[in-house]
Amino acid sequence: MATWSPFMEGLTENFFKCPVCLDQFNEPKQLPCLHRYCNDCLRKVVQVSHDGTIECPLCKQRCCIPKDGLNSFKTDFHMKSMLEFIELHKSFEKKDLKQCVSCLQDVVCSAYCFRCRDFLCNECYKVHVSSKMFTDHQPSTLRLENMAAKNLTMEEIAAMTEDPGAILSYQRTSQLCCGTCQNEPVCLVCTHGKHKGHDLIDVTDLAQKERTLLNRNLAELSKHR
Repeated sequence: MATWSPFMEGLTENFFKCPVCLDQFNEPKQLPCLHRYCNDCLRKVVQVSHDGTIECPLCKQRCCIPKDGLNSFKTDFHMKSMLEFIELHKSFEKKDLKQCVSCLQDVVCSAYCFRCRDFLCNECYKVHVSSKMFTDHQPSTLRLENMAAKNLTMEEIAAMTEDPGAILSYQRTSQLCCGTCQNEPVCLVCTHGKHKGHDLIDVTDLAQKERTLLNRNLAELSKHR
């Protein structure tokens, strides 16, 4: 069975829900204020905006919509990897029907391709690992039973995804802070190293707390002017 990191064990179900649709994040995007939303949910928010800006539904901070559109907002690879980790973890525990990404049949899938980011039935798995067409996918295509036996971590899963260069950058990007070490920025790799077992805080939550504290202090200062 796949194992959870201490950080993953401490997260609630709401952590993985979009504040707009209240469903699990789908293609999560981060605004400059660090709050995250589904890409489609951001599109719905933009539809009511007519001045080229978007207002964060949570903190009400406004930011300019990039010239290239909403897709230019940062994709939250940290959240995407955690959601993928959770989905795979569930697959280790129960063999439910899933749609094979290749033949599109609803079957009990036996493998997963990290480049396709989807499940494969047994027959399509055999094609995937033998066809020259999928040569670059083969190191990243594993049977579910093998993944369970290997106890893959979130970092190992991320290393097998489609863009190694992007993942390396993402792994080194601080998405967490360590409360034990005075809110020191922490990348995913260090959650299993120097900061293993520490009090880890998502940067989005920390930013919101610091912003609230700053506004409170500014309000107090304005009273003494």
